[in-house]
Amino acid sequence: MTHNATRTPSFFAAAPAQRLLAQAVADCDGNLTEASMALRVDRSTLHRVLSRHRLRSDAADRIAVVLGRHPSELWPEWFADEQVTR
Repeated sequence: MTHNATRTPSFFAAAPAQRLLAQAVADCDGNLTEASMALRVDRSTLHRVLSRHRLRSDAADRIAVVLGRHPSELWPEWFADEQVTR
């Protein structure tokens, strides 16, 4: 098995996760700190995901799991051979 350390990470649109995260924040009366505690994710991570246009695949995976989902439920292209890299 070869390891390609220079591989460009794949990116996914943040919008699918943002919709669910925004609902979680709304469920906590708009309190980002309470939402981060309820989701068991760092507040700065939550803020970062909510403010970006795209997520690296590793971050997308972690956020999907935090939301109780498989990444392919949020990003149908999760198993596609090619993903947006720029």
